[in-house]
Amino acid sequence: MKKIFFFLIICLSFTDIYAQKETFDLFAFTPPAGWKKEVTQNSISYIATNKKNGSWCRIGILKSTISKGSIEADFESEWQDMIVKNYNPTAPPVLNEVRETDGWKVKEGVAKFKFNNADAQAMLTTISGFERCASIVVTINSQEYLENIDTFLKSVEFKKMVMAAQPPVTDNSNSSIIGTWGISASDQSSYRMNNGVMNYIVRQYTFNENGTYSFVTKTFDPFMDKLLLGKENGTYLISGTNLTITPQKSVLEVWSKKNGNDEWGKFLSSQNIELETVKYKFTKYYMSGIKEWNLILQADKQTYRDGTFSGNAAFKNSWIYSPPCSQCFIILPDGQQVIIEEKKNFPAPKKPFSVYAYTTTNFDDGWIATQQEDWVQVTKGNIKVLIHYAKEGTTIAADPEPHVSNAWNILVAPRYSNLRNFKVASPSLDSQRAYLGAGDATDNKTGRQVYVALFRKGNSGWVEFITPDKSTFVKEFGTDVNNIGWDASSDIWNPLLKMFNYNKFAVSASDLPGNWKSSSGAGIEYYNVYTGNNMGMASASSTTEFIFQQDGTYTSIYKGVDGFNGSNRYAGETCNGKAIVSNWEIQLTNRFKGATETFTSQFEAVKGGRILHIYRGNIEELHLFRMK
Repeated sequence: MKKIFFFLIICLSFTDIYAQKETFDLFAFTPPAGWKKEVTQNSISYIATNKKNGSWCRIGILKSTISKGSIEADFESEWQDMIVKNYNPTAPPVLNEVRETDGWKVKEGVAKFKFNNADAQAMLTTISGFERCASIVVTINSQEYLENIDTFLKSVEFKKMVMAAQPPVTDNSNSSIIGTWGISASDQSSYRMNNGVMNYIVRQYTFNENGTYSFVTKTFDPFMDKLLLGKENGTYLISGTNLTITPQKSVLEVWSKKNGNDEWGKFLSSQNIELETVKYKFTKYYMSGIKEWNLILQADKQTYRDGTFSGNAAFKNSWIYSPPCSQCFIILPDGQQVIIEEKKNFPAPKKPFSVYAYTTTNFDDGWIATQQEDWVQVTKGNIKVLIHYAKEGTTIAADPEPHVSNAWNILVAPRYSNLRNFKVASPSLDSQRAYLGAGDATDNKTGRQVYVALFRKGNSGWVEFITPDKSTFVKEFGTDVNNIGWDASSDIWNPLLKMFNYNKFAVSASDLPGNWKSSSGAGIEYYNVYTGNNMGMASASSTTEFIFQQDGTYTSIYKGVDGFNGSNRYAGETCNGKAIVSNWEIQLTNRFKGATETFTSQFEAVKGGRILHIYRGNIEELHLFRMK
């Protein structure tokens, strides 16, 4: 185990070393001198072997993929895909604490595995952030390479990135797929990885404006003495979010390797491939962190043309095609050409709240709500309230004072100075504990003296109150932070909690086109009251998806499952009809059993998107989320 811990410690020392560096995707690094280099579209590897004693080391830098939303989820997915599947480690990984650098979160793990009945180690370093994740995999069977690994890791730098104000969004316009899109895959088995015999298959679509397409594949394998070239052409048709590809001709050619290398030699044979018409669901997905669009194709089952699914949890049953780099286009033999059309320069999406029809609400009681980038601002007279969007790090496990102070430092302090008379109150008898911190401060923007309070209760977000002085705050909201004891009644918080209701905006028909989703689930464990033995667990979960079209039609898909001790029942319903929108109301035709239903509706603003709330009377029927 000492070897493992030593290996892990040297992997902690990422820093800046200024030397002649190479770059690949999100990484810049200094390659190990004299090591064999292998390049595929998805990775760069460096291999060292010592034939005298049988030792070896391999460093692999992998191309980034779409993040699953957190460093923990990304690391676990990468560990399963890159380490468990390839090396079958003999024990769980030894992990380092997550750390952060330049906005990237970094997590490392190392574990032993057996190779040719001898001990070896595999280490995974995963970075996550800016909607992307990427990894470095190091495998080794001897300590003689530790210094090389240490030098390499010290040279690694992560790409400096600034998160754009807009979130990732989708684009399903008819012209959005014009251009060339590529994907590649390789066999990542431990034998190939450790013996430097990596293969690859590259697939490449080119969609033309006249409704035609071409599709090319190239397959290379060191174990084969031939290269395979697939060529297909035909037509495509877009209808809503559906893309139908209809091939007219598809062939597979066999070519020799020139001088045994990855170069086209002589044409050997050709055979026709069965034509495969496939209807895909397509999505253009904009990655704001790297300012790149990806083309997502989804189908009910894997196809011969596209191969196995990409395996990304964010898009089920999908292939993720990216714009090929200028060096990554498939070069055809004998001067053959595929017409490569320049992919249109799609602009980055607008700021998320600017694309909605209604970003201001005037309430009957005089409050005015305005959606802004980091909060909803609610004003009345000389009082301003900021309903902050959820922000990472503002909720921590701590006593009331450090808990409030932490949130204050993140959400409030940067905009004020000269804080005075600051006090925190947090009664402990309430089932949902409330936190209130308040004090006098100077507004950095206006130079005025103001009274600022920051409040949160239970699972609510943080809301900030700005008034000219303390007396104005107390008069309006009835709460004095200096007079709140540990046994204060929960009723004193009602005027403050009421402000969350002002995060409310009308709905326009132009806001709805696209996909809106919701999911829920619950579980209950049963125990015998006499014996205390566990009697089993009941669970239920459901998902609802609404797809609103530009022409005012909609499709809703409901799926549900419930069960007890593994015996499950499944239910589902799909409805198609018209959606008639009138500010605070949505009428949906042809619902369950063909009925027309009318709902009260409203938007709630969140960071980078909206939540659509649908009510039947005063009871919330559904809430659906979408980034836009």
